[in-house]
Amino acid sequence: MTIYFGNGTSMSAAATAGARFHTQNANNSFGADSSRSNFLVFITGGGGGGGGHEYGQNDQGNNSDGGGGGGGGGTAIRMYDSNQMGSGANVSIGGGGNAGGNGHQSGNGGGTSQFNPNGNGSTIQGKGGQGGQGSRQGGTGGNGGSAQNSAIDMDGSHGNKGRSAGSGFAGQGGQSYWAGGRGRGGSGQGSGSGPGSKGGTLMVISY
Repeated sequence: MTIYFGNGTSMSAAATAGARFHTQNANNSFGADSSRSNFLVFITGGGGGGGGHEYGQNDQGNNSDGGGGGGGGGTAIRMYDSNQMGSGANVSIGGGGNAGGNGHQSGNGGGTSQFNPNGNGSTIQGKGGQGGQGSRQGGTGGNGGSAQNSAIDMDGSHGNKGRSAGSGFAGQGGQSYWAGGRGRGGSGQGSGSGPGSKGGTLMVISY
């Protein structure tokens, strides 16, 4: 089969019928099926938290910016054979970053997710997205997370900057490889605020 990625690239895999899909959103071990010889792994870091917003006017008498959106988590993608995978892998999943508190503080960064196979294969990581800045810090969006030891790096997208419109318009969070699903960055606070950040995820296709 051919796996198509969001950046327009693809990876060919000589899969047969009966490929199995495994997903998990929490820390746990992954047990490899001994009847499978190839494992295509996707692991995504948590999204950054959105920046806080102080309602009303700033020190210059102007409406303050909304909080910046958190960056999306990065995704690492790598193929393992049975020797590289071994009996399975230790898996840690990064959580989504908390939104900025006290009205104007910056959001926290998302956590790093890691897939560490028991065989001789390389450990891969999807890094968490950066938190968005609070309104007093300028409301800039957070950078997207990156990947480590990935065959194809799928960085998260940058969060949007908050804007000074009305009472302060929130910057929207950046996306991960899974778009607005797992690993997305949280929206900043302010008018038009959207959903919060999401933690990372793991998906393994074995055949």
